[in-house]
Amino acid sequence: MSTTARIKRAVAMYGGTLGAVAVVVALVAFSAAGYLYLNPPTEEIPPEETNVQQFSLSVDHSAIVTNTTSLYPRQTRLQNQPVYFTNATPRLRISLLAQTPPDHPVTVTQELVVHHRGEFNGRVFWRNETTLIENRQTIEDGSARINASVNVPKLQQRRTNVTREVGSIGTITSEIRTRLSYSSPTDDGGNYTGELTASTPLQFSDAAYWLGNNLSASQTERQLGQGVVRQLSPNYTLIGGLAVGGIVLFIAGLGVVVWSSRHAESYELEIDVYRDRYDEWISEGEFPTDATNKYVYINSILDLVDVAIDTNKRVIYDPDLETFSVVDGDVVYYHAEDPTTLSSWLGFSTNE
Repeated sequence: MSTTARIKRAVAMYGGTLGAVAVVVALVAFSAAGYLYLNPPTEEIPPEETNVQQFSLSVDHSAIVTNTTSLYPRQTRLQNQPVYFTNATPRLRISLLAQTPPDHPVTVTQELVVHHRGEFNGRVFWRNETTLIENRQTIEDGSARINASVNVPKLQQRRTNVTREVGSIGTITSEIRTRLSYSSPTDDGGNYTGELTASTPLQFSDAAYWLGNNLSASQTERQLGQGVVRQLSPNYTLIGGLAVGGIVLFIAGLGVVVWSSRHAESYELEIDVYRDRYDEWISEGEFPTDATNKYVYINSILDLVDVAIDTNKRVIYDPDLETFSVVDGDVVYYHAEDPTTLSSWLGFSTNE
C-alpha cells in the first residue's frame, strides 16, 4: 500500500519528464528501424584469382665415387652432400628441374653457368663464365630436367692459376648460377612471361669442394577479377523489435504524460502518501464540532502530524468530512482539502 502510493506520487511528480524521455527514445527507435530498413547491410566479395600458374626451378647435385677412398665404396652415388672430396669424386653432376603448369604448353629457356669474379676493394676487376647448360624447349607435361657434368679438378686448376696471378691484390670467388625464362599462354589469350634466377657459392679447399646453399626459385602468376559488393536482406528481426519497442514506449510515454498532468497536483495522492508514512499517528474518528472548541486550520497534513507529535496526541481522520484533526484541550487543529466548505458548515472562519 505504502509502496503503491509512493509510486503514484512519484509518477505524478516526475511522470511528465519520464514520459517525454520515453517518447524521445521511441522516436529514436523508429528512426533506427527506418535507417536499417533503408540501408541494409552489404557483403564485399574479394576479387577472384584467375589464370593462376606457378613456375619453379630447382637444382640437385650428385657425384659418383670413381677413385679409391676409405670414405666410400667405389661407384657409390652421393646425393646433395654438404661436401665432396676431389680425389674420390672428381666429377660433379648438376641436375636442373623446371616445373610449369601441366595444362599449358610452356616455352622455357634453361641456363646453368659457373661464374668466376675477381674483386679488389669491393669492386670487380675480372669476370669469367663457363656455360654448363643452355637449353630452349617447350614443356607439355609440366616438368623438364636437364643435366650437366662439371670437371672439378680442371675448374679448380683454372681458378688456382688466376689466384696465383692475382696474388694478394684481389679476391677470386666462384658461383653456380641458374636461370629459367618462361613464356606461357593464359586462358584469356594473354601471355605470362618472366624469369627465375638463383645462385650459390662454389667453394674449394685443397682436398674438397662444396656448394654454399640450395639452388631454387619459384613464381606464381595470377590475374585478379573485379571485386563485388553484394547487398544483403535487412535484419527484419531487429527492425521489427525496434519498431514494436518504439510503439510500446511511445504509447506508454504519452499515457504517463497524460496521467501525470491530471494528477500532478492531486491532493488525494499526497494524503495517501502521508497517511501511509504517519499511519501510527492517525486514527479514524469524528471531527469535533462542539461550538466551545477553538479551531485552528493547519495548511498541510505534515504540519498537523508535527502538532500531534509535539502535543503527544493522535491525529483523528473523519472519513465523512475528509478532515484530519488534533484535539488539544478545547483547541482543535485540523486540515482539510477544502477548508472553506468545512468552515461554512461549522459557521466559523479559518482565521479564528
